[in-house]
Order: sequence, then C-alpha cells, then structure tokens
Amino acid sequence: MTVTEEVATLEIDESVVEDVGVYSCRATNRAGVATCTANLVILEKEEDGIAPQFTLPIKPQVAKRKKTATLKCAVVGKPTPTLKWFRANEEIVPDENHQLSFLPETNESVLTIVEVKDLDESVYSVQAVNKFGRAECRANIVLSETKITPKPAVPEAPKITKPLQALVVPKGSTVNLEVEFTGVPVPEVRWYRNGKEIVPTADMDTRPGVTTLTLREVNKKLTGKYEVRAMNPAGEARTSGSVGVADAEELLEMEGVKAPRFIQPLQPQTVAPGEVVMLEVLVQSYPTCSFQWFQHNTPIKSSVETRIMSDNNRSVLMLPAVLSESAGDYTCRAENVAGSVTCSATLSVTPAWETASELQSPAFIITPTHARIMDGEATEFVAKVIGKPTPVVSWFHNGQPMREGKQVSMYQDTEGTCKLAISEVFPEDAGLYTCQAVNPVGEAVCATALVVEAFEYVPDSEIASITVNTSLLTGQSGSEEDLLADKDILSEVSEEKSDEELGSAPYFVTPLPEEVQAREGELLRLEVKVEGSPRPKVRWYKQGVEIVPSPEFQVEQLEDGTSVLTVTEVFPDDVGEVMCEAHNELGVATTTTLLTVQGILGTKEYRKPEWVTHMEELQSQLKAATSTPTFIQEITDVRCQELESATFEAVYAGTPTPDIIWYHNDKIIRNTKNVKVTIKENRTSVRILKVREEDAGTYVCKATSEVGLAVSKAILHYSGLTSEERQEVEIRQAHEEMEKIRLEQTKLIKKKSEKKKGQLVLTDRDSVQQEEQQIMESTSQFVETSESARASMKFDIQESVEVSAVASSKKVADNVTF
Repeated sequence: MTVTEEVATLEIDESVVEDVGVYSCRATNRAGVATCTANLVILEKEEDGIAPQFTLPIKPQVAKRKKTATLKCAVVGKPTPTLKWFRANEEIVPDENHQLSFLPETNESVLTIVEVKDLDESVYSVQAVNKFGRAECRANIVLSETKITPKPAVPEAPKITKPLQALVVPKGSTVNLEVEFTGVPVPEVRWYRNGKEIVPTADMDTRPGVTTLTLREVNKKLTGKYEVRAMNPAGEARTSGSVGVADAEELLEMEGVKAPRFIQPLQPQTVAPGEVVMLEVLVQSYPTCSFQWFQHNTPIKSSVETRIMSDNNRSVLMLPAVLSESAGDYTCRAENVAGSVTCSATLSVTPAWETASELQSPAFIITPTHARIMDGEATEFVAKVIGKPTPVVSWFHNGQPMREGKQVSMYQDTEGTCKLAISEVFPEDAGLYTCQAVNPVGEAVCATALVVEAFEYVPDSEIASITVNTSLLTGQSGSEEDLLADKDILSEVSEEKSDEELGSAPYFVTPLPEEVQAREGELLRLEVKVEGSPRPKVRWYKQGVEIVPSPEFQVEQLEDGTSVLTVTEVFPDDVGEVMCEAHNELGVATTTTLLTVQGILGTKEYRKPEWVTHMEELQSQLKAATSTPTFIQEITDVRCQELESATFEAVYAGTPTPDIIWYHNDKIIRNTKNVKVTIKENRTSVRILKVREEDAGTYVCKATSEVGLAVSKAILHYSGLTSEERQEVEIRQAHEEMEKIRLEQTKLIKKKSEKKKGQLVLTDRDSVQQEEQQIMESTSQFVETSESARASMKFDIQESVEVSAVASSKKVADNVTF
C-alpha cells in the first residue's frame, strides 16, 4: 500500500480466490472520517482447449505366460488429459505386477505387466478425460498357448466387377453386353431377359471371369431388361441393365442424357452379428438417378434398423447392428429417364472368430462449422469420422436425438463422410447440434451451432408514407423552439408508456432450494415467488409430469406472485425432482429441487425404488454428455458519439443452457429506461438508447453453467459533443419522435373516419328497410352530412421497443453495487 500526497493505492500483485471481497478505505482527520468501499471480483480466465485424442492407440498383444508384456498409447489434449487404465471394465490399480508410467515429453502412457498370468488375458481400455471431452481406445492380450480354432476355408461369394449398363441404341445396330465377375469356386453364369432365362446360343460366350451376349440387328422385340446371375455355393451376385431402341430424332433429343452405369457396384460381405454393415453403390448418369433397395426381391424401406441414404448418384444401405436374419441377397436399382441398372451381392453373417485384430476408436478429422442463416433457408452440416470397426453416427439437437423426416435427411458413407441436411429452417431449429460416433472401442463427439435470423415481413401498407400538414394535426408550426419545448412532454409520455407496456420476462425472486428433505407421513410446503409483466402463470411438475391440484397436492396462487405447493402427506413414491415453471408472453423461467424422503425413526432405513436409482443413473449419463459454454459470436468494440445508440450482441451455446449476466465496469447491468438487456434463445444483447459519458468503459458478457464458464469482453469508446452539436442532435431526435407520433395519429384518425362511415351506412340501410313501401321522389334526404372537428393531441403510440429481460435466477451478493 502506498500513500502519495492525497492518493492512497492498494496493489495486489497476484490476486487469488481468497482476495475476493469488499475493501474499504478510511480517511480520518480532526474534522471527521470519510470511508469508501469497493468490491473485488475475480473473473476466470478465458480458456481455449482441445478434447483428448489418441495419436497412438493401444494395440493387441500376443503374450507368453510368465513373460513381460507392455501396452502403450499416446494422447494429446489441452489441458493435459487424465488417463485411466481398465481391464475387463475394472480400473487397474498399480501393484508389483502391474506398473503404470507416463512420459510428458511424448505424451505416452505405458502399462507394464511384469509377469503375465492367466488373469491378464482380457480386454484392456484407456480413457482420456479433460474438461473439453473424452476419448477411449481398447485392445486385448491373448496368451500364445491359448488354442485358437483355425478359421476353415470359406468359399468366396460371386462378385460383379464390371456390371451391365443401360443402353439406348439405334434401330438395326449390333450390341455387345459384357459382364466381368469373380468367385471361388468359379460361379455358374446365366442370362435373363425380362425375367426369362435365355437359352445359350452362339451369340453367348462365357469364360472364367467374363461373359458376353451379342444382340444383332436390334429391334423392339429385343428390347427390355437384361440380367446376369452368377451363382456358387457361397452366394449369388446379379447385375441388370435396360436396352432400348430409338430413331435418329429421338437420339438427337436425348443428346447429353446419360443412362446409369455402375462405377462402384455392390460387394459381397461376411460379417459377425452385431457389426455395422454398409452396402454402397456409386453410379454415373445424367440426370441424377433415383435408387431403390431390395432384400430377397422385397423392397426395403428406410428405418432406424435399415437406413437408406442417397446423395449425388451415391446410395448407401446401412445396418447399424446386423442380425442373423439380415443375411441374404441385396439388390440396388438405379434409374433415370434413360434407363435403369441393378446389381446384387450376398451378405453372410457368421459367428465371430477369436482373433487379435487392431481396433481404432472413432475420431473426427473434419468437424461441422457453425451456421447463421435466415428463417426458411436450407442448411447442411458435414463431418468426417474415422474408426475401426465402422462407427455408428447419430445427430442430436439440444441434446435430443434427431430422426429423418420430410425436412431432415442424414447421410453416412463408407469413407466416413456424415451429413445432416435441413431443407427449411425455422426459428425453433436454432441451437446446438451434436454429432456422435460410436463403435465397440470408443466414442467421439463434436458439436456446432445454428443461428436462425428471423425474417421480418413488412406489408406494403406500412411501407407507404403518409404526408400530412403539420399545422392540421397539432396546430404548431414545427419550429425548433416548439420542438425543444415539446421535448420534455415527449420524454414524459415515452417514460410512462415504457413503464406500462415494456413488460419483463418471469424471474424467481424466491427460488426453490437445491434439495428438500422430508419425513415419511409429514406435511410438506414448497414456496416460490415470481415477478414479471404481464403476470406470469405458474405450473408445478413432479418428474416432468404436471401436478394437477387434488386433496394430496394443493396449489395456492397469491396476488403478490407467491405460489405454494402443499403435499398433505409425503410418501416414498414422492422422491424425485420437483420443478416450478413460470411463463408469460415474454419468456419462461424455472426452478427445481430434489425431494428426498427419510424413513420414520425406529423403522428400517428407507430404500430407494428401482426407478429412482435408474433415474439417478440417467442423470449421471446426461451430465457426461454436457458441453461447456462457448461464444459463437463474441461482442466487439463499439465507437459512438454522445446521444447515439450502441449495441453489444453475442451468440452463445452450451449444454445445459448457460445463464447470461452482463457487466459494465464490473457492475451488473440491469434494465433501465436507457439500457435494455435482451436474452432470447441463444442470442443476447445490450442496447444503450442514448449514450452518455458514464456509459463508456468495459462491457463483459458472462455465460455460466454447472460445467463451465465463458467470458466475452468489449469496450465502448465515447466521444462527446459541443453544446451546439448537442442542441442540433436533440432537435433532430425530437423532430423524429414528433414525426412518428404524427404518423400514428394520422392512422388513428383514418381508422376512426372509416368506422364512422361504416356506422352511417348501417343507419341508411335500416331506414330503407323500415320505409320500403314509400315512393321515393327525391334522393336529397340521403345526402350525408359531416361535422368538422379537430383531432385532439394524443400520445398513446410510441416507437416499438424490444422486450428484454435478464434470464438468470442467480443471487447477487449484497455487497455488489449498481
């Protein structure tokens, strides 16, 4: 601490958490005492991190009894991940026979088994965890003396390497159809036309690996669908293509159109039950083909068990978990206006063999990028994942699994490319999107955010300007003196109107405690108090189900915003989460508590029901899927002059949704007549309507949740005005406000005039109906008369303002000043 003349300074070189608090400075002399205080708040540093990723996963080992074996892996991440080793899902505790070591220079972790025993023959896994994610890899150790049943020689199913293609040829020409194939033993080949087998002739030639069929002087009788079937004991493969005939004019019209041709036909596969199977084809054609899949000639519909994904002349049939009944022949048909082609292959499902194979946990090499689009536009997220065996990819929106539908399509191919496409985006589609890749040895997760900007429709009637004489509306000349004189009146009306019509989203003044304990059989009262404008409606929920008032559950709503839930008699079944929700047209606020029930004294200890235990397990799993708060769009510095408006805007993401608090020079920002704080979905902003000198300084937006913190900072640079410039700006602003009021008054007068005319028309119609027997000789009695009147000055419509609220239930310390 230093004191120089009239300045006293207290410096804290390296502030720590213990330094947080209220500091007071007291100055005394003979005349008295003066004291000032300040609150010291330490903001956490912004931290950039990288989720763990294994650069060198552990590999399977073949070890000998009583010999030494080592498993080694290398992992990267920021901050440095925490590593845990497991054997058969049980964490390995180092002992004399099992030693763990970590080399910081290479980020390698090594498990050394000094003397291998029968117990060590198992599956080993390594988990790497830091605050930004987790990764896992697995491998097994097999003892060399273990007898492994040799895999018997299995015949190779037929495979079409050069399939048929669709053709449109001139009439009378000669066509050679050729198919190449493989298989062990050599497959038997048969040709079919329109489903009927073709009797072998001199025009048909079949040799090992290739078969051809020659069509001479082609005419309409020879057109149709030609098919080749290659069969052996291991399975069957098929390919087909259409042959059409056209004259010269038709061929000229079809110039540029290409019939489908398989570049990558179906391949036979042999897999074990439970594995992921992806059958993929790639064709060349113009225009783009449509695809259809068949199993045993039965059409396949896309579902959760069998997903069909087609994109840009590529189609994939994915079976996330193959079953024994999934075995058989699969066929894919590609078709466009020029023709159609098919190819088939056999999927065999056999028991898994005990082998030491190298596995790889999933890892994203391309992650989806953030998107900001307008309401109604289309968007697409693209990622690329690697892993062995092939990972199953799932997409989530704000933690909820997504399904394919009319506007949502998902795609995954054998190269690891994953796509999520939304054909038309709505505001409710905004939020956090998560891509999860899972295989038997690990899991990988990446996330991105979608920001949807609302499309504002302005009718033509509102665009048209209204020009009215100033003196007609107000009787004033509109001079600078009059505008300045009316400035105070306008500000008073604006303030009154903002207080009445601005409103605020609900927020809990008295929230629920984190946990409530009750004894079995006793009465329980839960009380909250909520504020907001208009008055919020309050609902109570137990385990996500709304509580309907009854003799057992009584709900009281008081005029001051207090809501009381009374449970007349607590039972063990009441254990769980109780939530109170308050909502109005400007927002929603919730507060939750965990209700626990204690057994009566003298009885056995209360045991949780199975569903409660299951719920707690689900909650722990959900916590593992959380993501730390991040700013997709951070606030930026603003430069403005006195009396101008300034806006700081940020877009954030995180699971669960973080709480947002704004600070100005380390003081929490509240809504005032000049400062408006807005929080809507994943977007927040602070708007200063008229900037003054005291508004300059540092602005901080803090996003906090139970899993982390994110901070964004910016500076408001202020430049003042001279008295003449200030007067000029005030005159211009007052003129703009007056003009808006006049336009609104014009609209009101027009509406009242139209309403009055409508009433006169109704009066005329009534008089005609009552005197319909009279003879009308003159129409002078129907001439409408109007009385002149002067519109009275009214200030009931002001410029629209943006509804805002601070969506946070956090308590602010009493020592924080505003």
